[in-house]
Amino acid sequence: MRILGYKDFVFLPAEVSGAHWSIDRLMRGLQSRGHDAGLVCATDPLPFHGNEEPSPFLPYSVFRTEHPLEDLPGLAWKFGAEVIIIFGPSGAASAIATCLGHGLPCLCHSTTASFEGIKESFGAFNGVLYSGNSLFTATKFKAWYGIECAVFPPLIDRARFSPPINAGNSILFINPSPQKGIHLTIALAALLPNRKFIVGHSWPATQQWATYIRSGAPPNIEWREVTLEPQALYAEARVLLMPSIWEEAWGRAASEGQAMGLPVLGMRRGGLEESIGPGGKLFDLGEPLGRWAQEIDMLFEDQAYYRTMSERVLGHANRSSMKEDYILSLWENRLAEAVKLECC
Repeated sequence: MRILGYKDFVFLPAEVSGAHWSIDRLMRGLQSRGHDAGLVCATDPLPFHGNEEPSPFLPYSVFRTEHPLEDLPGLAWKFGAEVIIIFGPSGAASAIATCLGHGLPCLCHSTTASFEGIKESFGAFNGVLYSGNSLFTATKFKAWYGIECAVFPPLIDRARFSPPINAGNSILFINPSPQKGIHLTIALAALLPNRKFIVGHSWPATQQWATYIRSGAPPNIEWREVTLEPQALYAEARVLLMPSIWEEAWGRAASEGQAMGLPVLGMRRGGLEESIGPGGKLFDLGEPLGRWAQEIDMLFEDQAYYRTMSERVLGHANRSSMKEDYILSLWENRLAEAVKLECC
């Protein structure tokens, strides 16, 4: 099949986030199965405007345009798309209407579970299939819109994210923002002054946080700029922190870290219960900070406990439902189903 993805944001390498990496891995995975994959996205500082990007970094076609929604039909025709994957939920309803209006089969895949700010409705569309990146996302989507969703977890490149020979010696936190739990991370660093913390930049953080981590935060916190090689960050860590305040749809970092053998300490929010599972420990919102600190100390000081936890982590990371071939087969079947539907 010729499969064209659509998302109205700036894409890799100009901006980096878990959603970006998930889309990238899906496009690469579909290509590896013999499909022709491409993506329409918003213009970034690179000099590509509505043209196919000949990028060595991205081995599939990328169409960057100042007006992704308006240009989608023409680019789909140029690409010869048989089906469109609309990555939502933000902006997805307008993209669905555009696809259906031009007779383009489409599937809407939700990569976040934040539906509260979306004013558009999905209930008026016929001939569209839906999916989400977790059972939590699919369940919330159904409760919000009354529509069933298939569940396709994020694809993780196990060759890229594989356990290092030796565990690192730091506590890693990615994406310094209040909704991701930066305040709790800073408080933990102050409570554990002898532990090394790394804060890695991901999707756009305000300059305020970068400045604060570099100059005003506890001295045992190191700031790392955004990277296109996140596996290097995980390799430095012994444990991954995910104290998210908002409802994570999945939490891709949890799966990447676990693939490298890292126990994940996270908040019991949204899809993190699925992604972290037995490969770490979940804390309730408002749970005393000392319990987080106690778990961190155990993972550093009790070698037998760390080995046991690491075995659980890798067992969870290697579960059958996260195998790339299995997930790609689910995608292929759903996309083939979408092609057969009548657009109306």
